[in-house]
Amino acid sequence: MELDTLMNPVADVPLRVLRGGAIADGPIHALIRTCCEGAVEPDADVVLESTPDIVVVASRDDGEPIALYALSIGTGVLEFIGVDPAWRRLGAGTALEAHLVTAGRQRGWESIRTRSMLNERNVAGVGFLDDRGWTALPGGIRMSRGLHDLPPIRVPDGFAIRTYRPGDAEGCIRILNAAFPHGPEWTGDEFEREYLAAPHFTPGSLFLAVRDGVLVGTATAACGHHDGRDRARLHWVAVMPGYARRGLGRALSLRALHHMRTLGYEEATLGTMEWLPGAAELYRSLGFRDLYRHAMPYHKRLL
Repeated sequence: MELDTLMNPVADVPLRVLRGGAIADGPIHALIRTCCEGAVEPDADVVLESTPDIVVVASRDDGEPIALYALSIGTGVLEFIGVDPAWRRLGAGTALEAHLVTAGRQRGWESIRTRSMLNERNVAGVGFLDDRGWTALPGGIRMSRGLHDLPPIRVPDGFAIRTYRPGDAEGCIRILNAAFPHGPEWTGDEFEREYLAAPHFTPGSLFLAVRDGVLVGTATAACGHHDGRDRARLHWVAVMPGYARRGLGRALSLRALHHMRTLGYEEATLGTMEWLPGAAELYRSLGFRDLYRHAMPYHKRLL
């Protein structure tokens, strides 16, 4: 059954389905900004840059949108769910979440996860997901570092660091899946979305560690508009487990940070998880300081 034909689980809230690209619609654009106002995460500009396959909207009788969710069908990722503050606790969010869960189950999905990492300062978002049975693993850390006093880059013997080239996608996916075995599986579509089609991506911003022609590590200097302003982020630092603890993560991180400084940025931020072996310790050894803690993306089991 197609998503469009699903019955609305809460009859008093009319739902309509819009196909890809509808997130740029004027009233929906304004609704997303209203929903995100005052929240640290998700950031409205980040949501508006996403490219969901469908947008499901709850509307008033006159057609004015009051709530929505945006979904990427290929990856089972919830890009956004939000309700206009003036219409919260009246059933619109419950209707949307029930619609989403029914759609996922009919497609045979085992779970759905959110794209955004919510932190404790988004009281409404965290409270709603908690009440609906979504869960998140604790332990996320947001960190930052000035770029004026970077240490030199020292690449371990036998390795080289270069930038991304056409044909490297398969090797990058292999690294990410090996380095993050407990996360959602990386696919070609996910790599396209997160890297190649991302607004911040350029081949010169994705750095790869190579040994004997084989890709074994990666780090990205994600520079551009994020969290409401132009900033530089150290993103997706990953090393194949067989090459861990040889200094590759440090070398790749510094290569990305030096690139950011060359582009004129004065500060870099990153997000990591305390349970990732050695990650926070590595970044602190590079001079990063903790800003605040947040949750991982939320997920909900469907089967």
